[in-house]
Amino acid sequence: MPLFGPPDIQKLVKKSDIPGLLKAASYRNDPAVRLQAIEALTKDKKFTTLRTQSHAQQIAAMLAERAKYDPDPGISSVALQKLIKMCREAGKYSALEIGELIGFLIHAIQNKRDVLAGVATAALVHLSRLDRKFPENSGLEKYLAAWLPRQISQGMLQDAAQTAALLGKSNEIATILKPCPQTTRLEILAHLFKEEAGLAARVASNIRNREAIPLLVDHLYLNNPQVASALLALDARESIPQMLQSLPVVGEAKDFSVMIDVIARLGDASTVDLILARVNQKAKSDPQKSNFNIEVSLLTGLGKRDSSYLTSAFRDDLPPSEWEVLLQSLGRVADKETVPVILAQASCNPSAAFLPLLILNLKDNRFAPFLADHLAGWEGQAREQAIRALGELSDPVVVPILIDQINQNNNDLTKAATKALERQYQNKSISYLDKQLILKTVYLLSQRHTDNTVHLDEGDKRWVSDCSHTDGSTHTDLGPQIKI
Repeated sequence: MPLFGPPDIQKLVKKSDIPGLLKAASYRNDPAVRLQAIEALTKDKKFTTLRTQSHAQQIAAMLAERAKYDPDPGISSVALQKLIKMCREAGKYSALEIGELIGFLIHAIQNKRDVLAGVATAALVHLSRLDRKFPENSGLEKYLAAWLPRQISQGMLQDAAQTAALLGKSNEIATILKPCPQTTRLEILAHLFKEEAGLAARVASNIRNREAIPLLVDHLYLNNPQVASALLALDARESIPQMLQSLPVVGEAKDFSVMIDVIARLGDASTVDLILARVNQKAKSDPQKSNFNIEVSLLTGLGKRDSSYLTSAFRDDLPPSEWEVLLQSLGRVADKETVPVILAQASCNPSAAFLPLLILNLKDNRFAPFLADHLAGWEGQAREQAIRALGELSDPVVVPILIDQINQNNNDLTKAATKALERQYQNKSISYLDKQLILKTVYLLSQRHTDNTVHLDEGDKRWVSDCSHTDGSTHTDLGPQIKI
């Protein structure tokens, strides 16, 4: 081989000669040598295990240099791809490599090498999604803001969306997009939603871009609060039918909380009619399996804004399913002003199984007479909930009713009534006579046992209990207890 011949790449690799390989990557006389050196520095396993922070910085700088200035376009492209690969690799040297990639991107923008700049932008967008740390004060934002309009003018709208995602400043992006034709804005926003939905929503809001409302609605399924905020900022109430159409027929309200909140905050009394129409349609299609938790959440949200939206919706000819959903929603609103309306509606169908839980949640003394009159009409869990609701109220009818439930000797209801009596005993507004009734009932409970013998409770003296014995000398308290 001549004295000043081309570098022997294989020999340099065998010797792990990093400086020699870095020099070979800049060998002017033969692009094949430069390419072999680049491949060796980035692919050879034996070599890459020797990489240190200094080596990584040198390799990244070399790749950026080749990508910027190599006279062979093929080598420029290969160098850029290798630099991108280095940046994507996990490791403590990534910030150094990303710095070189940013430097290359700025150079490409300055020199209008738009194709390579697009590749570098896509790589940086990918790295930003991986939360890779970018060097501070790189000056990149200034060049991206200058490049974005150039991409738009050339019709490179998908690339422009990537540039906007990397720029990340909704105000600057909105300023650039405002003069563009409507179709151009929408196309860029559609691409930007794929890159960064929250940023796209903020841009649409900043532009006051009402034509973007259908696009925003299409992305509400992401449950992205920034998409929701944009729709609220644009006052997109005309899109409520589209939003309701987007909600599934079957599903859990918690999975669509953002969309439900937007509808509730934009809607009015006319929205109640649309929601009730959904209820009626679902009830007709499958009356046995219909689940209305989405509709109840929608109506509850509207009612919390203005309870009159719900109270004014009651009418005599409401189908049973619509009436039940409307009344359940009004109960969840928990507005004490609506109690008379709830009582009036509950009287239309006092045996409805959902009413005790609704009354239990409201805890309003005005329900005491209603519970007293209709307690016998409920069975199972509904009756137990009604007993628990009585325990939360302050009314002269409560204690006698609870004692009567205990005397019926129904195990589950006795436990519920005993706990409710305990709540009554702790109630500061309870009368002296009611306290005496409770204490008398407690005494009777302490004498009632499964083996029909009198038993003295040897446990905690603060408790009086109905005990079930396990043997002649010890026992386990399985019955109801009242703490006095």
